[in-house]
Amino acid sequence: SREMRKMQVHKERMLAVIRESYIGATELANQMVRDYELGYRTAHDIVNKFVLASREQKIPATRARVGLLDEAAQKVLGRKLGLTEARLRELLDPAYFIKVTNSRGGVAPAEVTRMIADRRKKLADARARQLERIEALENAQKKLLSDLSELLTDPPRVVN
Repeated sequence: SREMRKMQVHKERMLAVIRESYIGATELANQMVRDYELGYRTAHDIVNKFVLASREQKIPATRARVGLLDEAAQKVLGRKLGLTEARLRELLDPAYFIKVTNSRGGVAPAEVTRMIADRRKKLADARARQLERIEALENAQKKLLSDLSELLTDPPRVVN
């Protein structure tokens, strides 16, 4: 629509806002499973307690405190994890999540580029098939009109 074309996207502001959220919490839990050999439910339980405590204290993900994560781990596991604050913030960063999620159908830039190229090829193939169908229909219509014209100018004779 016309309004959509006029819309201004403030990419840096959008990134800043999303980085404050805990949208990367799933990647944090996944990394905890890999690094600390925790079960998914256990890791997600720890992360849930950590995120709730962080939100309760109004701490954005960009200033996430490893102390709160360790408190959550202590409650669930009876021990701290020992993750550094820098690594915690990296794992919570949506840009990091996008970079490392390089599975088929994932959000990593290389995969998105591959999917776009694939969709463009499929669209081009579908367009070519559609043009072939249109051409075949147009040819059939010309033949029908030609046959009809021939019939009208030279009607068949009925032999008894």
